[in-house]
Amino acid sequence: MGNAPTLARVGRECDDEFAVAWLCKQIHEYVKTLSTADQLRAADIQNLALVIYSAYPSLNLDEVMLFFSRLAAGIYGIVGYNSVRGENITARIRQFLEDRRREIERYEKERERMERAAEEEHRRKYAVSYQEYKRLLAAFAAERFGGDEDKAREYLATHPEEFQNYAHSALEDTRA
Repeated sequence: MGNAPTLARVGRECDDEFAVAWLCKQIHEYVKTLSTADQLRAADIQNLALVIYSAYPSLNLDEVMLFFSRLAAGIYGIVGYNSVRGENITARIRQFLEDRRREIERYEKERERMERAAEEEHRRKYAVSYQEYKRLLAAFAAERFGGDEDKAREYLATHPEEFQNYAHSALEDTRA
């Protein structure tokens, strides 16, 4: 979802050090939300960033920020009790990925449902019977091809959108 680059892409385009430094910044911001007893040292943050970068290169930057935001909000439980360690944090990424997978599936299903509903509405609005199609084709042929429906069909075989536009206009004029 979204257009944010993945960690792997950032590493390729900006170099690995930049990607790890960016992760360190995200981790540092998260660590600031912890109690003083749970603070990580700079070396721990660096190591955690390297682990995340190497183990989850397909995470995009938005997902990393969302993960740490949710982690800070306690959505994945308490990370440590006066003894936060990097593996306590990385262990929560799997739950985050599972949640994201479900959210994306829900989003895709809703998007598909809305597309189907829009298509059904379009069909309801513009569907015509075969007799109506024949009338529209005859009118189109008369207007463009001197009444020759065969020439009109040949033309429309390579320009179907033109007939759709013609039919929509004609139907709207009729329904107005």
